[in-house]
Amino acid sequence: METPRARIRPYQAEDEKQVRFMVGQAQMEPLAFANNRAYFHPVTLAIWIAVSSIFAQYMKWWPDPSQGFLGYLLVLPAFFAPAVPIMFFIDWRNRPDIEERAEKVLRRPDLYDISAYYSRSPASGFWILEYNGKLIGLIALDASLDASSDLVAQPVSEQQLKKLLHAKGTSPVATIRHFFVEEAYRPVAVEEDLLQYAVRVAFETGKTIREIRILGSPLRPTVEECLRSNGFTIGENVAKLGILGWGINWYKLDRKKWEAEPVADDHLAIQSERLQIFDRTGCVPGYDDDWSDPRETILEAVKTAPSGPLSVIIDSADTLCADIGSPAQTYTLISAILTLLRARPSHSRLIVHILTPTSLLPLLLPTRLSPTLAHLTAHPPSLLTHLSTTQFTPPPPSTPAPRFWAVFSPLASRAWEVERLVFGVEGEGAGSGRDELVVEVLLRGPGSGTGEGKRRGAERVLEGWTKATGPCELVELESLKNVWARKALNEAAPDPTQNLSFNLNLTPEQQQSRASVPLPYVHDGKVSENTPASSAGAIFYDPDSADDIDDDDPDEDLDI
Repeated sequence: METPRARIRPYQAEDEKQVRFMVGQAQMEPLAFANNRAYFHPVTLAIWIAVSSIFAQYMKWWPDPSQGFLGYLLVLPAFFAPAVPIMFFIDWRNRPDIEERAEKVLRRPDLYDISAYYSRSPASGFWILEYNGKLIGLIALDASLDASSDLVAQPVSEQQLKKLLHAKGTSPVATIRHFFVEEAYRPVAVEEDLLQYAVRVAFETGKTIREIRILGSPLRPTVEECLRSNGFTIGENVAKLGILGWGINWYKLDRKKWEAEPVADDHLAIQSERLQIFDRTGCVPGYDDDWSDPRETILEAVKTAPSGPLSVIIDSADTLCADIGSPAQTYTLISAILTLLRARPSHSRLIVHILTPTSLLPLLLPTRLSPTLAHLTAHPPSLLTHLSTTQFTPPPPSTPAPRFWAVFSPLASRAWEVERLVFGVEGEGAGSGRDELVVEVLLRGPGSGTGEGKRRGAERVLEGWTKATGPCELVELESLKNVWARKALNEAAPDPTQNLSFNLNLTPEQQQSRASVPLPYVHDGKVSENTPASSAGAIFYDPDSADDIDDDDPDEDLDI
């Protein structure tokens, strides 16, 4: 089964209907946010409760305990009925502003002929975000001479539109006219990829562009968050919408700020003489017409690298394996890279990034690939908390290392169970607020063993890592404080002999004196001379004349 792929491509004529629908959807989406926020506003809730109480009092619909359980349901219509006109009134006040704005956007000249309008400047563009052949997002950046003018948004005649579409040039201020991504794909931050792509194309192509701007509103919270995280700053207010007067503001990004803080995927900005980056994220088999096998490029780059220590970093091997199409061939490539690195006179190393679970890891860990290895595996701190709570197995030295690893390793290898500990019903989730990791470190090779001399062997330890300080000890992780606190409570258990009225801790002289005292109940092991050793017990029974020998006979006649 082919893995679904995502790509950003230019607008095509056959996309027009779906693009127009998405533009309208983006403009009407704030209505739902405006209504929901107004529904749950404290003033709205207070009005609803007050009106409902008055209505229930007037209709005499307060709960009647004499009717049992059904008597308490009598008040529900009194609270549901006033909610309907309140919700209708809020929608009636919010809808006209948003619909009027949506109508103006749909009548803009840029949607009259999308291809012609966004080809008037080389820095302009209308791009489509596509996933597995489905259109899931779009962004339109206008860098033409009309980009900074508000008049272009006003309805004009068809002749004026044709004249407008023939005007060429690039404005110093570019405007993002449309920006939308389907709601189902927003949690993976795909909006940031789309925005960064459009900004990079505009600034790199249009050298005269000083600023990029876009309209933002609290009614589109994911767009606002995306703009702030990419360096956009809020500017002047343009208008207010809805019953609560939500503001529409310009968000602006200056070229100097963008150049000072390049976006994450702008690899060219961090190239240097000592660092070479071969970016193949845009080379996707089946989508890139100029795609070529990456193996020759990688091996040639290692062969022609300058003399001296060399570090080769593959990020990530899973993507490389997907491009090559075979784990075995990927293993062969990694083995060839290691052979080239071993042939260099200076110390070199290969760093491979892998996401588990993966079919590559069992191929890379055996010693036949490399006798020396440093394997780092990141685990969530909740894994150690779970082991300490359910298995009573805290990390070493609280638990002997062999016992701990026998419990830890099988559980850590089950990725689905580890994910359940984090994202399950009782898990902390990805947004717990802690930027901490537990790192499992496996060192193999000369000097990594234990004991004197540290002969060739393997060593496995756990260390902590935080976003603020980097590597640290496990005891320094805030998320594991409960584990160490539980251990401290166990160690500080009270002494059961502490409050006794007598002393159990005798001196050697006292112990010797106590041992010399004869005990009265000690048997010396001798048989009494007056009692025959072979004597046996006997029961004497003397029945009377009235004895009928039945179960009701008393036991007084028995003499033992």
